[in-house]
Amino acid sequence: MDKRHLTLAPSGKKAILFNFGPMDRSGLAGVGIIVTPKIASGLLDYEAVSDRIVMARLKGQSNNLTILCVYAPIRDSPDHLKDKFYADLQLTMNKIPRKDILVIGGDFNVRIGTRLNDSEWAIGNHGLGDRCINGVRLLMFAMLWLIQCG
Repeated sequence: MDKRHLTLAPSGKKAILFNFGPMDRSGLAGVGIIVTPKIASGLLDYEAVSDRIVMARLKGQSNNLTILCVYAPIRDSPDHLKDKFYADLQLTMNKIPRKDILVIGGDFNVRIGTRLNDSEWAIGNHGLGDRCINGVRLLMFAMLWLIQCG
């Protein structure tokens, strides 16, 4: 994991980047979270799960906040890489306390499409286009975890 102190242009505000990715800088994976120093002071835990998933847990007033930042393999990636990504994501989510507020953001490299019927309740109101095979994977994962996407 790489931790860097940044100055954001043009505001000049300070920020901290928690970054994790391949050392070869290939651009094939890597995720990070940028926070202000004030938010970083409330950081309870930070884990680089893989070069595709990072977790940050922040102290909240009544409930803590867990943020997952993800970068899923692209459509043409081998299935074993996609399987590993979703397995890692599931193992990570199993560790999150049930009382925490959970936010998952990043690039799932999917087209989830629009809701085709009421059984696809996990698709929100902002799905676009046709669903790709990676979109099916995300939809199944979301339904398993009772979360909504799009």
